[in-house]
Amino acid sequence: SSSNTSSYFLAVANYRDTTGANFDVNSVVYRWSGAAFEAMQSLATQGASSVQWFVPAGLGPGYLAVANFLSNSGYDLESTLYRWNGTALAVAQRISTHGANDWEFFRANGNTYLAVANYYSTANASYNIDSQIFQWNGCHF
Repeated sequence: SSSNTSSYFLAVANYRDTTGANFDVNSVVYRWSGAAFEAMQSLATQGASSVQWFVPAGLGPGYLAVANFLSNSGYDLESTLYRWNGTALAVAQRISTHGANDWEFFRANGNTYLAVANYYSTANASYNIDSQIFQWNGCHF
């Protein structure tokens, strides 16, 4: 394909398996073939509730943030940021979350941020848990 041809991707956050009992399941990234979306890559996730694509610097490689909501052992777990390397997504950073429900990327006053909406802390047995905002430092959040 030529260098000006766009590629289209679809990332699907999978919450649990078909039995409904296992939250440690893969989420899938699909690539448009020209006729249909075809599975391109599986990502290890834990009760994934959402995905968010973003480009921190506005140029360059993109990232996919996966909100891991619930594992088979609870809500306190790491959510993962994947970096696009031109052919696949690779783990770039893991961030401690507490029932991560959603990620939102935004810019303000020349800075770049990623916010996570936390839901529940298993360790504290509490819904009284802060959501968090992380600032991009040029390499990671």
